[in-house]
Amino acid sequence: MTSELGDTIFERELDWVDAEGNKKTIKLKIGMPYEVADTDGDLKWRCAYQIVGRGLETVKLARGMDAIDAMLTAIQLAYIFLKSYQKDQITWLGDEELGLRLRSMKELNQDSERYRSEDENSPFKKAFDDFFKNFKSGREPNK
Repeated sequence: MTSELGDTIFERELDWVDAEGNKKTIKLKIGMPYEVADTDGDLKWRCAYQIVGRGLETVKLARGMDAIDAMLTAIQLAYIFLKSYQKDQITWLGDEELGLRLRSMKELNQDSERYRSEDENSPFKKAFDDFFKNFKSGREPNK
């Protein structure tokens, strides 16, 4: 199930601390999804992915119903593969989920509410509100 990665459309650098405490970098690369016309069945799309800096570094293919499905499958498979290294600590910006796990609508709504309440207390909120109010009305901002 290996092939060429092709054009990389997404790349993420992850922090890796191995079992001996050595700090390293792992790169996850996602290729451009493409359609395979001569394939039987519904999974006609492919998306290559590669994890560089840890392990075999072979290019693997994910399959999907369309380009988005293939890309999301590639990200999920890469996540599972990275999480399989039980003795290593792999993070992205301190997040052990690596920013790759799809979140539920409930989680997204909770984050939205949290950010909205933080924005209400922002010292920049009044300035932005005034600017956009004036911008919409076509008036010059106060100088």
